[in-house]
Amino acid sequence: MKKTSKESLQVATLLGTWFREYLPAQKNVSSNTIESYTYALSLFFHFLEIKAALTFDSLTFDAFSKKNIQQYLKWLRAERNCCPASCNIRLAAVRSFLHYAAGECIPMVQYCQSGSLIPRMKVESKPVSYLSKIAIQNLFAQPDQNTRIGIRDLSLMVMLYDSAMRISELLSLKIGDIRFDLDVTIITITGKGKKIRTIPLMKKTMIHIVAARDKT
Repeated sequence: MKKTSKESLQVATLLGTWFREYLPAQKNVSSNTIESYTYALSLFFHFLEIKAALTFDSLTFDAFSKKNIQQYLKWLRAERNCCPASCNIRLAAVRSFLHYAAGECIPMVQYCQSGSLIPRMKVESKPVSYLSKIAIQNLFAQPDQNTRIGIRDLSLMVMLYDSAMRISELLSLKIGDIRFDLDVTIITITGKGKKIRTIPLMKKTMIHIVAARDKT
């Protein structure tokens, strides 16, 4: 029992430092990723509790065995009705923790190695749908260009179309992220995982941005 208690404390400590320090500080992952990983590990512990009678207080290193992780994935598919893509996300979360734990605790190395051997589920690729040229023209014709809000909305739509950035990335843009003083207008985007990328914009896009800026 003492061994189990000691291992449970080690697992809890590793989980705490992984969430509080490793993911946000060292890996610099986004809050959305941390939330996703938190949910994935919570589901894993829930699975262990109902299928293996392992409570959080009794978790040992063996809880992260290859067999348990494989059974967890099967449980997600069969009882939680998760699609393969969701299962792969849950698997990535467990692997991330094991990778960190292996670097901090030698006994966890074997579980990290065995976990890395579990194959990802095959995800069927779907054909990419797109709007026709006429549909795009009709879409861009919706904002009323006689109003300040309409001019603003069209500039945002054109930026999305030109840069292919995410909505969340667009909403986080600041005027200082757009360079108007260069031969080619560029924007600096902070994406998922706080990764920064720079994208050039077409002249037509710049015209819409300037029009919206001058109306504010």
